[in-house]
Amino acid sequence: MSKRLRFITGIGLFLSVLLILGSIAACSATNIQPSIQSFSVDLLIKNGMVYDGSIASPGVMDIAIQGDTIVTVGHFTGSAKRTIDATGLIVIPGIIDGHNHTDMVFQIIQDQYPTIPEGVTGNYGAVYQGVSTIITGLCGCGIIDTKDWFAQLTEVKFASNVYHLIPHGDLRRSLFGENQPKKLSPAQLEQMKNALEKEMEQGALGLSTGLEYVPGSMSDTDE
Repeated sequence: MSKRLRFITGIGLFLSVLLILGSIAACSATNIQPSIQSFSVDLLIKNGMVYDGSIASPGVMDIAIQGDTIVTVGHFTGSAKRTIDATGLIVIPGIIDGHNHTDMVFQIIQDQYPTIPEGVTGNYGAVYQGVSTIITGLCGCGIIDTKDWFAQLTEVKFASNVYHLIPHGDLRRSLFGENQPKKLSPAQLEQMKNALEKEMEQGALGLSTGLEYVPGSMSDTDE
């Protein structure tokens, strides 16, 4: 199984008509105990209307978090280093953005500026809307070196969880240059599969395509 690299943020807040606590999806949901609990935790989200992401009816509950783990969803009577009063507000699991081009944004910025701006590394546009996880490498375009991409995210302390897909078009271009073959030979196809497998071993989830873009538009069904 390929490695899964996650980049954990703190609690993200989106304030509009509703308050969405985006980082709940970044917390491991093990050992959830929907009963009265009394001990000390790092963070307590209290009295919010909790939609847990299932078909269960919402209810006013507390969410106790220790480190990066949700330890209680229910009624909590213990102490906390930090408490967020969510009375009258809605608490939901963090949203997953399944179509994101942050990796391309990094590429563009690095070509023009010496450092990545805080507004990008903080991913504020997503976090303040309750988005806690993004998927990059979409539409067949973007970064193809998974190890390097994750290293960049770690270095700048990127504020969201990131899963990455290998962009088919740029992978094809990296292997066969700008003068792309219209149809890959069996040997070329095998070369591409091996390159994809290597990136998945570094943590990529799979492959993305952009079949309306060159060179994806040149690919046949077999490819």
